[in-house]
Amino acid sequence: MTTPTTTSTVRPATPADVTALAGVIADAFWDDPTMRWIVPDGERRRTIGPDVFRPFAASLQPLGDTWITEDRTGAALWIAPGRAVSPEDEEAIGQHLAAVLTEDELERAGALVAVKDEHMPGRPHAYLDLLGVRPTSQGRGLGSALLEAVLSRLDRDGLPAYTEATTDRNRRLYERHGFVHIDDVAPAGGPKLRRMWREPRPA
Repeated sequence: MTTPTTTSTVRPATPADVTALAGVIADAFWDDPTMRWIVPDGERRRTIGPDVFRPFAASLQPLGDTWITEDRTGAALWIAPGRAVSPEDEEAIGQHLAAVLTEDELERAGALVAVKDEHMPGRPHAYLDLLGVRPTSQGRGLGSALLEAVLSRLDRDGLPAYTEATTDRNRRLYERHGFVHIDDVAPAGGPKLRRMWREPRPA
């Protein structure tokens, strides 16, 4: 059976795309194990999802490696080597989430972020923070197109990449693009994160 492909263009996101980025990621992660753990109520998760992800999109987009499909159904938020969210933006994210999430939800979100930070590789790398495709557009090759937009450049520059897969399906996608599973980590009582590393491929 031939895998469906997409003709949607993948392009760098602009400030005008921030709301769309948040909406795409919220839709893609609505049924993700991490979001189900943080916000167990499905209707509430649907309602607050875009508001949860908006400060992340707004903070990462200026770093210059955030991508979106032209039809705004897929998005990828990377942090290039040597770049980082500013302390001011990190504080703003925390304040925003404190206003959106309940105390219990905020505690679980903080525990997940702490585990991710604790196990971040020390070697310089490009970090894929979030990648998602709206459920109605999955299976069309959008995830692969978003990955290749950055991985092809990393290969040319000889730079490795790192991410965490939240599901086995995502893990398989990353493995098809050269990522190798390192190990699994998880916050206490929370879902596992499959840590993935990719060495640059020679031309």
